[in-house]
Amino acid sequence: MTVTVKFKSKLQEHGNQSKEAAASYRKEISSTERKIQVKVEGQQADAIRAFVNKLNSLSYVLNETYPRILEEYSETLLDYVSNLNALGFEADIVKTKAGDIQQIKEWLSVTKVKEFLDEGEKLSAVIKTASKAMEMSPHPVDYSAHPAQYAYGVARRLTDLGSNREETHNSLMTYFNSFKSKLDSANSQLEGLKGSLKNAQFMSSLPVSEALALISRNYLTKENMNSLDSIQDTSDGVALKILLSEKDYYSLSEGVYKADERFFRDLGNVKGSNISNPMMDMIYARINKEFSGVNSDDSREMRNIRAFVYAISNQEQEHSGAYFEKLVYAGDRYATVIGITAKGLVPELPDTNASREEFEKYDRKMEEIFPQLQVFEGKLNKAGQLTALFEALNVIGIGQNHKDLSRQGSVSKVDRSIYLDKLKWNNTGFTFQVEDKSHIFGEKADATIKVYDTGTGIELGKHEDELKGLREKRKEVIQNFVADIGKSIVGHYVPGASQVIDLVSSAMEQDGSLSSAVSFGNDVGETTFKDLYSESLSKTAGGASKLLSFYESLMDINDQEIKAKNGEKVSLFDIGGRKLSGTDSHYHKPDLNYDLQSILKIDDMEKNGLRGYAYRHAGTSDIDVKQNMLEKFEKNLSGEYSGNNKGFTKDAYRMLMGTSNKTLEEVGVDNVLDGLNYVQGNVETQFNTVTLYKDAKGEVKEEIEKKYFETENYARWGDDLREVIWPN
Repeated sequence: MTVTVKFKSKLQEHGNQSKEAAASYRKEISSTERKIQVKVEGQQADAIRAFVNKLNSLSYVLNETYPRILEEYSETLLDYVSNLNALGFEADIVKTKAGDIQQIKEWLSVTKVKEFLDEGEKLSAVIKTASKAMEMSPHPVDYSAHPAQYAYGVARRLTDLGSNREETHNSLMTYFNSFKSKLDSANSQLEGLKGSLKNAQFMSSLPVSEALALISRNYLTKENMNSLDSIQDTSDGVALKILLSEKDYYSLSEGVYKADERFFRDLGNVKGSNISNPMMDMIYARINKEFSGVNSDDSREMRNIRAFVYAISNQEQEHSGAYFEKLVYAGDRYATVIGITAKGLVPELPDTNASREEFEKYDRKMEEIFPQLQVFEGKLNKAGQLTALFEALNVIGIGQNHKDLSRQGSVSKVDRSIYLDKLKWNNTGFTFQVEDKSHIFGEKADATIKVYDTGTGIELGKHEDELKGLREKRKEVIQNFVADIGKSIVGHYVPGASQVIDLVSSAMEQDGSLSSAVSFGNDVGETTFKDLYSESLSKTAGGASKLLSFYESLMDINDQEIKAKNGEKVSLFDIGGRKLSGTDSHYHKPDLNYDLQSILKIDDMEKNGLRGYAYRHAGTSDIDVKQNMLEKFEKNLSGEYSGNNKGFTKDAYRMLMGTSNKTLEEVGVDNVLDGLNYVQGNVETQFNTVTLYKDAKGEVKEEIEKKYFETENYARWGDDLREVIWPN
């Protein structure tokens, strides 16, 4: 909630109201139980103590922390008003400006002082002449006056007035800055309390008796007690109980006990409108884990995914739409954490004149992280398939809708639902059938969702408005999430941000797909996702800030790529995405958040310009040759740009040279494209492409092809993650 106050009187009124609210709140809670104390022993003693501590922690927030912050907030407002009044400001609007104050001070203490002193000197001369005349006979008069002295007195007074104005301004700014600082502090504390307050508000959705039952069965333990923090809405308690009780749904499959369709059906039956984002992150993590095991359409895991999706689609459209939409956001947060980690691991190419050791270190690092990035790419591709499905089902409007129809005095139910059937999976995505009864005659249609790795064009169909609306929401969700990660880096507690990182890390570790081919590890020598994430953000504060800024701009870069494609220009970053066909809706939509090779290609352009492309097109692993290629390219481009037409912007030139401090979004994809086209027509550097092949004897040979730079070749470069990353 944002409070806007324009008048001093309203600020005082708001301060008084906040003070009264805090007092009223304290009065209302005065009779409540503040603390639970228990003595327990036995197998679940630790879990019960952790549960009691959790409840006591919420109680402390409600009974102590929250009212104290309200009181401090009201004091901040009222103190500021009191300080303004003490300075003599009675008006409802107080304005001050350093530049204006200096002008007033100069006008009073310099301009006006000079005028008075000049007039004093003139009057003194006139009075002196008049005095001599008055001394003459026959009636001499003795008269003397010293106006200059009075002028000096006035001058001192004017100078004092100027200084007083400046002091008042300085006092106003001191009070204002203190006021602003205290408001920021209160806002930060309240921001941190939001999750706890919501947690307390909706904790009853998991009754204490059910929580204790979960503890008694070792489903809710000391180790996973923080899962209670995710209860932020009325359906969260039900969802959490299902998630924690997964073992109740186990059945034997291929010699292993696993959760069956009942678990996923119950999870999909939870009312979607009342599931919070933190709880949806937990649900998504479990569904994504199941989907990661899908290797065929008839697998047990795919049957479970179908049960989950069908259960959601059988809810009323209001709830099914909300469920699918929130799953999309959860997928975006999951992908963002992986993308941030991947980007942060990739080092910057050394300066051309750097030592050989620095280039060797760079090459080693790129080789070390490549296996990790391959894992991330696979995870993002699979997550992209899920997001594509949930997004399509949301915009199509899958769900139940029965309306009352009044005819000839009687009321009957009319089915206006949009049904989902025959959901199937293949390696690139999903197919399904939709029966749309929202029209009078109804219709059936087959639909296909395909996740693709490279840009294939843009075409929007029937659901263009819904897609655009959802896209804007997704953009906001990602940017807010990245901002929350930024706050958590500098020590602020942000509900939900750290949980997503924990969930992604847990998912990575459970399937064991991460290798340990990097230069660090944990106590047992294994690399975990949290290790990689920490390494990505363990740069300087500026480095972390730049990393997050890059991710905030990704969606805008995505938009610029869409415009470029619609304008039939080359797509520089060949962004993959998803395609829906059928149901009167045909569209291709780039989805940069799930396309790691495009993310890293954009990152390479921002970090290294065309230097990265040149380094990887030296046609050899010899560092001396690669450095020479860099030097030649930089010399040719700088010579052409400095001595010629300036056929593209200076910002684009700096980006291509790897010296820009701006993001690609700020420079503009179109401007960079103009720069690449200029390089194509004017820069003499030849790039080398190495192709491996087998000769007639079956021996692996390499063929080196020399070519001048072509924008189209750059656009196609990077379809394979190895091309963007591999240093040779």
